[in-house]
Amino acid sequence: MGLQHLAVGVRPDLDAVQRELREIPGVTVLLYDQACAAETRRKRRTLAGNYQILAQEPRLLNPFANPVWLQYLSHKVGRLLVPWALLAVFATSAVLAASGWIYAAAFVAQAAFYGLAVVGAFLDARDRQPHAPFERELPVVAGKEAR
Repeated sequence: MGLQHLAVGVRPDLDAVQRELREIPGVTVLLYDQACAAETRRKRRTLAGNYQILAQEPRLLNPFANPVWLQYLSHKVGRLLVPWALLAVFATSAVLAASGWIYAAAFVAQAAFYGLAVVGAFLDARDRQPHAPFERELPVVAGKEAR
């Protein structure tokens, strides 16, 4: 069986493939590690849980009632507020761009940075091949085909 396009489902299978490939002289392997749908759902659930816990337990925002207030604020609340803060900074930067060259330069740099992020996300999505959850493709990039 050639290892040109081998789908691997679980870690022991991946280890077996790596052991097999070590025995073949001149073989180089490129691994594609893609976030699966389960990981995306987990992240969505985590963020939803952060909003829910804030709504149900507002005392967590009280530094005198919460012994881990700083950690809670930086890890949970920060994760919720940072995207909105970045949007507010971008809007403020756009408004200030007309009032001076330094503000205009900062706005152009910020817009360019966000534009590169969007292009990177587009290219990543375009190059991503659909796979079943927890499935990886191991194409042989250089060297000989396996036995």
